[in-house]
Amino acid sequence: MLDHVHEVQGAPVEDGALALREGEEPFDQPGDYAETVLYDVFVRSFSWSRSGYPHPWTESFYHFPSASRPDADFPLIGGGTSSGAARRYEHGPAGTRVVEPYAAPLRWYQRNVRVPGTVLGLVTAAGAAGLLRRRTRSLDAGLLWTTGFALLAIPPASTDFDYRYLLPATPLLCTAAVLAWRPRAGHGGPGTPGRTPVPGVRGTRSGRGSVRPGA
Repeated sequence: MLDHVHEVQGAPVEDGALALREGEEPFDQPGDYAETVLYDVFVRSFSWSRSGYPHPWTESFYHFPSASRPDADFPLIGGGTSSGAARRYEHGPAGTRVVEPYAAPLRWYQRNVRVPGTVLGLVTAAGAAGLLRRRTRSLDAGLLWTTGFALLAIPPASTDFDYRYLLPATPLLCTAAVLAWRPRAGHGGPGTPGRTPVPGVRGTRSGRGSVRPGA
Protein backbone atom coordinates (compact mmCIF):
# COMPACT_ATOMS: atom_id res chain seq x y z
CA MET A 1 0.00 0.00 0.00
CA LEU A 2 2.85 2.39 0.76
CA ASP A 3 4.36 1.83 -2.71
CA HIS A 4 0.98 2.52 -4.21
CA VAL A 5 0.67 5.75 -2.25
CA HIS A 6 4.18 6.85 -3.29
CA GLU A 7 3.28 6.28 -6.90
CA VAL A 8 0.15 8.35 -6.51
CA GLN A 9 2.06 11.17 -4.83
CA GLY A 10 4.31 11.30 -7.88
CA ALA A 11 1.39 11.73 -10.29
CA PRO A 12 1.32 14.74 -12.63
CA VAL A 13 -0.51 17.88 -11.64
CA GLU A 14 -3.42 17.18 -13.98
CA ASP A 15 -4.06 13.98 -12.06
CA GLY A 16 -4.34 15.82 -8.74
CA ALA A 17 -7.96 14.82 -8.21
CA LEU A 18 -7.06 11.17 -8.74
CA ALA A 19 -4.11 11.48 -6.38
CA LEU A 20 -6.34 13.00 -3.71
CA ARG A 21 -8.85 10.18 -4.02
CA GLU A 22 -6.12 7.52 -3.92
CA GLY A 23 -4.45 9.21 -0.96
CA GLU A 24 -7.71 9.05 0.99
CA GLU A 25 -8.26 5.41 0.09
CA PRO A 26 -6.62 3.89 3.22
CA PHE A 27 -9.09 5.81 5.40
CA ASP A 28 -12.00 4.26 3.48
CA GLN A 29 -10.94 0.65 4.13
CA PRO A 30 -12.39 -0.38 7.50
CA GLY A 31 -11.82 -4.04 6.67
CA ASP A 32 -8.07 -3.60 6.28
CA TYR A 33 -7.98 -1.49 9.44
CA ALA A 34 -9.80 -4.15 11.45
CA GLU A 35 -7.53 -6.87 10.04
CA THR A 36 -4.42 -4.94 11.06
CA VAL A 37 -5.71 -4.29 14.58
CA LEU A 38 -6.76 -7.91 15.11
CA TYR A 39 -3.39 -9.15 13.85
CA ASP A 40 -1.52 -6.85 16.20
CA VAL A 41 -3.64 -7.79 19.22
CA PHE A 42 -3.98 -11.55 18.75
CA VAL A 43 -0.85 -12.46 16.77
CA ARG A 44 1.88 -10.02 17.74
CA SER A 45 0.80 -9.85 21.39
CA PHE A 46 0.39 -13.61 21.81
CA SER A 47 3.26 -14.93 19.69
CA TRP A 48 5.80 -17.09 21.49
CA SER A 49 8.79 -14.98 20.39
CA ARG A 50 9.13 -11.27 19.71
CA SER A 51 10.13 -9.55 16.50
CA GLY A 52 11.84 -6.22 15.94
CA TYR A 53 8.62 -4.23 15.79
CA PRO A 54 7.78 -1.40 15.23
CA HIS A 55 11.45 -1.07 14.28
CA PRO A 56 14.48 -3.15 15.29
CA TRP A 57 16.20 -0.01 16.61
CA THR A 58 13.20 0.83 18.81
CA GLU A 59 12.71 -2.73 20.04
CA SER A 60 16.40 -3.06 20.91
CA PHE A 61 15.95 -0.53 23.71
CA TYR A 62 13.71 -3.04 25.52
CA HIS A 63 16.71 -5.33 26.13
CA PHE A 64 19.42 -4.88 28.75
CA PRO A 65 22.61 -4.28 26.73
CA SER A 66 26.04 -5.75 27.37
CA ALA A 67 27.75 -2.47 26.49
CA SER A 68 26.89 1.18 26.90
CA ARG A 69 24.98 2.76 24.05
CA PRO A 70 25.94 6.07 22.48
CA ASP A 71 23.40 8.83 22.90
CA ALA A 72 20.82 8.93 20.13
CA ASP A 73 21.44 12.03 18.07
CA PHE A 74 18.78 12.99 15.56
CA PRO A 75 17.41 16.38 14.52
CA LEU A 76 14.37 17.78 16.26
CA ILE A 77 11.54 19.80 14.80
CA GLY A 78 12.28 23.44 15.52
CA GLY A 79 16.04 22.96 15.59
CA GLY A 80 18.59 21.23 17.75
CA THR A 81 19.25 17.55 18.32
CA SER A 82 17.92 14.93 20.69
CA SER A 83 21.26 14.56 22.51
CA GLY A 84 21.46 18.31 23.04
CA ALA A 85 17.94 18.40 24.45
CA ALA A 86 18.76 15.52 26.80
CA ARG A 87 21.89 17.29 28.06
CA ARG A 88 19.96 20.48 28.72
CA TYR A 89 17.28 18.52 30.57
CA GLU A 90 19.82 16.70 32.75
CA HIS A 91 22.03 19.78 33.17
CA GLY A 92 24.95 17.63 32.14
CA PRO A 93 25.69 14.27 30.46
CA ALA A 94 22.53 12.31 29.82
CA GLY A 95 24.01 9.00 28.73
CA THR A 96 23.70 5.76 30.67
CA ARG A 97 26.40 3.16 31.23
CA VAL A 98 26.50 -0.55 31.95
CA VAL A 99 27.99 -1.37 35.35
CA GLU A 100 29.22 -4.89 35.97
CA PRO A 101 28.77 -7.23 37.76
CA TYR A 102 25.31 -5.84 38.51
CA ALA A 103 24.18 -5.80 34.88
CA ALA A 104 24.88 -9.49 34.25
CA PRO A 105 22.09 -10.83 36.53
CA LEU A 106 19.62 -8.47 34.87
CA ARG A 107 20.55 -9.77 31.42
CA TRP A 108 20.24 -13.37 32.67
CA TYR A 109 16.86 -12.63 34.25
CA GLN A 110 15.50 -11.04 31.09
CA ARG A 111 16.76 -13.89 28.94
CA ASN A 112 15.50 -16.77 31.10
CA VAL A 113 12.66 -15.47 33.30
CA ARG A 114 9.91 -14.21 31.05
CA VAL A 115 6.28 -14.66 30.08
CA PRO A 116 6.05 -15.64 26.40
CA GLY A 117 3.21 -14.11 24.45
CA THR A 118 1.51 -17.49 24.06
CA VAL A 119 1.36 -17.91 27.83
CA LEU A 120 -0.11 -14.42 28.15
CA GLY A 121 -2.73 -15.37 25.57
CA LEU A 122 -3.69 -18.47 27.57
CA VAL A 123 -3.95 -16.39 30.75
CA THR A 124 -6.15 -13.86 28.94
CA ALA A 125 -8.42 -16.61 27.64
CA ALA A 126 -8.59 -18.24 31.08
CA GLY A 127 -9.65 -14.97 32.67
CA ALA A 128 -12.34 -14.42 30.05
CA ALA A 129 -13.63 -17.99 30.46
CA GLY A 130 -13.73 -17.62 34.23
CA LEU A 131 -15.77 -14.45 33.96
CA LEU A 132 -18.23 -16.03 31.51
CA ARG A 133 -18.82 -19.22 33.49
CA ARG A 134 -19.79 -17.51 36.71
CA ARG A 135 -23.40 -16.53 37.09
CA THR A 136 -22.46 -13.96 39.69
CA ARG A 137 -19.98 -11.70 37.98
CA SER A 138 -16.82 -10.76 39.82
CA LEU A 139 -16.54 -6.99 39.60
CA ASP A 140 -12.90 -6.84 40.63
CA ALA A 141 -11.85 -9.58 38.18
CA GLY A 142 -13.87 -7.99 35.38
CA LEU A 143 -12.34 -4.57 35.99
CA LEU A 144 -8.80 -5.97 36.01
CA TRP A 145 -9.37 -8.07 32.88
CA THR A 146 -10.96 -5.19 30.97
CA THR A 147 -8.15 -2.82 31.91
CA GLY A 148 -5.47 -5.34 30.97
CA PHE A 149 -7.04 -6.17 27.62
CA ALA A 150 -7.56 -2.48 26.90
CA LEU A 151 -3.80 -1.98 27.27
CA LEU A 152 -3.35 -4.59 24.55
CA ALA A 153 -6.07 -3.39 22.19
CA ILE A 154 -6.18 0.41 22.39
CA PRO A 155 -2.59 1.19 21.23
CA PRO A 156 -2.88 -0.86 17.97
CA ALA A 157 -6.33 0.61 17.37
CA SER A 158 -5.25 4.23 17.90
CA THR A 159 -1.53 4.50 17.08
CA ASP A 160 0.52 1.35 16.61
CA PHE A 161 1.46 -1.87 18.37
CA ASP A 162 4.36 -1.72 20.79
CA TYR A 163 5.70 -4.41 23.11
CA ARG A 164 6.01 -2.03 26.03
CA TYR A 165 2.24 -2.13 26.58
CA LEU A 166 2.41 -5.87 27.33
CA LEU A 167 4.35 -5.22 30.52
CA PRO A 168 1.61 -3.41 32.52
CA ALA A 169 -1.10 -5.64 31.04
CA THR A 170 0.49 -8.88 32.26
CA PRO A 171 -0.06 -8.54 36.05
CA LEU A 172 -3.58 -7.23 35.50
CA LEU A 173 -4.59 -10.18 33.31
CA CYS A 174 -2.91 -12.73 35.61
CA THR A 175 -4.66 -11.34 38.68
CA ALA A 176 -7.97 -11.23 36.83
CA ALA A 177 -7.65 -14.91 35.88
CA VAL A 178 -6.97 -15.91 39.50
CA LEU A 179 -9.92 -13.90 40.81
CA ALA A 180 -12.25 -15.15 38.08
CA TRP A 181 -11.60 -18.79 38.99
CA ARG A 182 -11.50 -18.45 42.76
CA PRO A 183 -14.15 -20.48 44.60
CA ARG A 184 -17.23 -18.58 45.58
CA ALA A 185 -17.83 -18.13 49.28
CA GLY A 186 -20.35 -20.59 50.66
CA HIS A 187 -23.65 -19.54 52.15
CA GLY A 188 -23.96 -20.31 55.82
CA GLY A 189 -21.65 -22.40 57.95
CA PRO A 190 -19.05 -21.46 60.46
CA GLY A 191 -16.64 -20.19 57.80
CA THR A 192 -18.99 -17.61 56.36
CA PRO A 193 -18.09 -14.00 57.17
CA GLY A 194 -20.54 -12.38 59.54
CA ARG A 195 -21.73 -15.72 60.96
CA THR A 196 -18.85 -16.73 63.19
CA PRO A 197 -20.27 -18.58 66.21
CA VAL A 198 -19.51 -17.18 69.63
CA PRO A 199 -18.71 -19.83 72.27
CA GLY A 200 -21.35 -20.07 74.99
CA VAL A 201 -23.94 -18.03 73.09
CA ARG A 202 -26.91 -19.49 71.29
CA GLY A 203 -29.05 -17.34 69.15
CA THR A 204 -31.56 -17.19 66.33
CA ARG A 205 -31.86 -14.58 63.64
CA SER A 206 -34.87 -12.38 64.24
CA GLY A 207 -34.28 -10.26 61.22
CA ARG A 208 -31.65 -9.23 58.75
CA GLY A 209 -28.44 -8.44 60.54
CA SER A 210 -29.88 -8.94 64.07
CA VAL A 211 -29.43 -11.75 66.58
CA ARG A 212 -31.67 -12.50 69.54
CA PRO A 213 -29.96 -14.42 72.35
CA GLY A 214 -31.47 -17.78 73.06
CA ALA A 215 -32.32 -19.43 76.32
